[in-house]
Amino acid sequence: MSPRCEFSLPVIRRAARLLSGGLTVFLVCAIAIACSSHQRPTELEFKTADTLYIVRFQSSRISEAQMRELVVLSPLVTDYAGVPSPPGLWAVASVKGARRDKSLVPLPLDRCITADAAYSGCSKNSPYSGNYLQNAEVNLERSRQGLQWLRSLSHPAELDPVLAYLTGKFALLLSVEERQLRFYKTSDQSVLKEALDKIEPASSCSDALSKIASAPSRDSQFGAVATDWSNCMRTAVEQQFPQYPLEAWERFLKAYGINEDYKEQTPD
Repeated sequence: MSPRCEFSLPVIRRAARLLSGGLTVFLVCAIAIACSSHQRPTELEFKTADTLYIVRFQSSRISEAQMRELVVLSPLVTDYAGVPSPPGLWAVASVKGARRDKSLVPLPLDRCITADAAYSGCSKNSPYSGNYLQNAEVNLERSRQGLQWLRSLSHPAELDPVLAYLTGKFALLLSVEERQLRFYKTSDQSVLKEALDKIEPASSCSDALSKIASAPSRDSQFGAVATDWSNCMRTAVEQQFPQYPLEAWERFLKAYGINEDYKEQTPD
């Protein structure tokens, strides 16, 4: 544990009377720096039955309010870790070799929570039912709000690459969800072929499109859109945003003297 700073104003004044001029200024500055450096860090703890995430930082360098907003960007933080995500987005992570990856993703179209008054008919939430379309619009609108939150998030310059990665990827994934819903509303297969940024579904997802075109029933066609086409498009998005910029996050931690600790605890 760091030693506490015990210098009081009377002590500083007595020391200052023994010195003069520049030495007095030097003493006061040195004491102020020492006091600052020995402040106990602020600690935020997020705990679930299986995980423990702790972040420690000096509130004199970055405020607790801002740190609470920024932790969702951490490669260690997912919804599984018990850190609340802003409404309209989920935090997910994976491990690729020895490197950890991180994404923020929009709410899925079929999300329906009975206890949430914004949704209706969750027990009969099929893609071609009226309540499904309404529920899906709720999810899309919340995800759009999540994207707006990301785009307007105040952050240090060190996190520019992290925000660019997470926001750009989220925006494309949201567009995939929007197109899927457009198809559910219209059954117009041309919607699924439209170019999305640098993605050309007509060529890169041709197998999925052929399966949709030859599907023998509406159920199987909608199922192929929800799985084959959707998975193909998400893979194409991953190829455009292949890796979370871990080095940028680490530069941010170093610049602001932040320490993270994450543990997954296995049940006894």
